[in-house]
Amino acid sequence: MALDRQCKIVLIGDGSVGKSSLIARFRTEGFAPRYHQTVGVDFFEKRLRLRGAQGVRLQIWDIGGQSISSLMLPKYLYRSQVVLVVYDLTSYTSLENCDDWLAAVKRAFTDRHTAQVGKLPDTYLVGNKCDLLSLRQVTDERHTEFWRGRGLSGGYLTSARSGENVARAVFQACAHAMGVDLTAHELAFHDKVLGGVVVDDDEGPGRTADADRIEAEDLALEAAKHRRGCACAVS
Repeated sequence: MALDRQCKIVLIGDGSVGKSSLIARFRTEGFAPRYHQTVGVDFFEKRLRLRGAQGVRLQIWDIGGQSISSLMLPKYLYRSQVVLVVYDLTSYTSLENCDDWLAAVKRAFTDRHTAQVGKLPDTYLVGNKCDLLSLRQVTDERHTEFWRGRGLSGGYLTSARSGENVARAVFQACAHAMGVDLTAHELAFHDKVLGGVVVDDDEGPGRTADADRIEAEDLALEAAKHRRGCACAVS
């Protein structure tokens, strides 16, 4: 029996863009928590069966509160097949900061002695919080223009709150990295098409206790980031 292949996906991006909320979503998709003792990081793993008999162990790495200049970032990115650069659709600044994160990925795969850039992982731009329609600062067109203009592998608009496109983004990116392009029918299994949320008060409709807790954690991290004077801390 052939051994399962491994696909490592790493989420990076500014603080408070919703990475912790996306990680929470992966738990609901059946990912089991694991711990990598060598680098001291949590990740989530799920065994997938792609088309035919090909088995894949998909890992989603949660890099925690690492800054963009962290010396550990290259270790987290090591041997990753996919990188998801996450930003907040309600914050144009978080999109602009994606250029810094992309540069950090390139540095992580650059040989320090020869300055040669190695094979980069498939990199996708993920705009989170697409359900907050009335608060959006980044249009669909600008999102597409950004990832295409930088030669990225693709882009997704997601909502950690509703689950829209979260599973699709992860499974499609994983399959592509493994050399399998899923059909529209196969991808439809992962679609969660829900109505957008138009926020007209502090809470907005459809709040849950988990969403409130996650948002509170993100806001606390953002406040700590500003106290430290760091523009690009990750959640």
